[in-house]
Amino acid sequence: MNDISIRISGRAGRITLQRPEALNAMTYEMCVAIERAFDAWAREDAVALVILDAEGDRAFCSGGDIAELYATGTNGDFAYGQKFWADEYRLNQKIFQFPKPVVSFLQGFTMGGGVGLGCHGSHRIVGETSQIAMPECGIGLMPDVGGTLMLALAPGRLGEYLGTTAARMNASDAIFAGFADHFIPEDQWPDLIATLEQTGDVGRITSDTPAPGPLQAAMPDIDRHFHGAALGDVLTTLRAEDSDFARDTLKRMGRNSPLSMACTIEALHRLRGPHLTLEKALDLEYRFTARAMEHGDFLEGIRAAIIDKDRAPKWQYSDGAVPATAVSKMLMPLGKMALKLGGTGMKIGFIGLGNMGAPMAANLASAGHDVVGVDVAGTTAAGVGTASSAQEAATGADIVIAMLPNGDILRSVAGEASPAMRAGATFIDCSTVYVESARAVASMAEAAGSLCVDAPVSGGIGGAAGGTLTFMAGGTEAAFATAAPLFEIMGQ
Repeated sequence: MNDISIRISGRAGRITLQRPEALNAMTYEMCVAIERAFDAWAREDAVALVILDAEGDRAFCSGGDIAELYATGTNGDFAYGQKFWADEYRLNQKIFQFPKPVVSFLQGFTMGGGVGLGCHGSHRIVGETSQIAMPECGIGLMPDVGGTLMLALAPGRLGEYLGTTAARMNASDAIFAGFADHFIPEDQWPDLIATLEQTGDVGRITSDTPAPGPLQAAMPDIDRHFHGAALGDVLTTLRAEDSDFARDTLKRMGRNSPLSMACTIEALHRLRGPHLTLEKALDLEYRFTARAMEHGDFLEGIRAAIIDKDRAPKWQYSDGAVPATAVSKMLMPLGKMALKLGGTGMKIGFIGLGNMGAPMAANLASAGHDVVGVDVAGTTAAGVGTASSAQEAATGADIVIAMLPNGDILRSVAGEASPAMRAGATFIDCSTVYVESARAVASMAEAAGSLCVDAPVSGGIGGAAGGTLTFMAGGTEAAFATAAPLFEIMGQ
């Protein structure tokens, strides 16, 4: 393949992008080839580390090659794009979790898909020309390829600002925001790469300190204007202020899809917290991208920017007033279409596969969790394994969830399941029962060394099937933190 060079040189697995005329944009074929290399090198003892770089001085990788996405999408074929994004996100996760050091050299533009390729490794090197950005809202997407993880972890409200304005980060700001690790002058990169190839030792990487970037100086303005709960709050504060920052920021945001910006802010609010993981970020991103062609602004954004180049996209909600329901529809669980990364889920025992429990358990399984269920009526759920008893379902589980019809049955089941649960596991009771039963179950869990969350639901069978339930949860902070990622799969 002429677009990419994949080889072993010394102690290093080497991947070099070779499309400088296209700013090293990554095609689907390149994505597949890179994943195969990572899979092989994870097991190859001769490879001590992986080095990612690119030809040309204008870009490490400007993003994904979207021409084929547009061509298929305008013909009503949304499956191609969904597969492209799912496979790309799987590669992002493999880079993030790779058991050996991954060193990337990020000259020039690193944007969109380039961030997913170059910014999830262990040693991310930037230089004088580096310009890193997440510009997806400008083409009707939202920041993806795991970028929302870094945006959610960025200082203050910098994540919301970067995600909605597509602002570019120089080397210093990229390090400040968490998208890079080391500043090294670019004329030193060839010698460093040669040393890494020879030694396989990332301890040879040393950093210089660049001067602070402009975004660091703007943090008081960014935090003041981007702390709101929704896009409308941000726009309101910006429009109310007569300042260079407010005018420049409104101009930047005025180019972008309001629906995409609103979903970006909502996604970051959902992700930010103690249970943030890359898997959770990718799942939430895929909910949006899987719908982006059919229900979002993606095809219109590409038309205006790439095809017709009129720079005049006709966005939905062009006045910036994006309804909360529109955001919810773009970010609601995908059910059977959910992103499947493999090997990243929890082991869950689900007790009670009735009209509510079965679709709840199926949504957890489709999100990549290993779910085993049991029901006295012998009912089953899609993607859910079968246990013969509550004790069997609870044995070795990280989480046990009960959805049962009354307190007496709940107490009986908890009495059987609690002794079988491992120490530190969590029992989540989603049944609607009297408080005495809920307290009794919590006491059983505590006596067994487990955590407990009382979490009755609202939303009916339709909400259970669609993953839009509301959970009214009570428990310790530690127990809730464990349960919260599952609530966000089964509900909103």
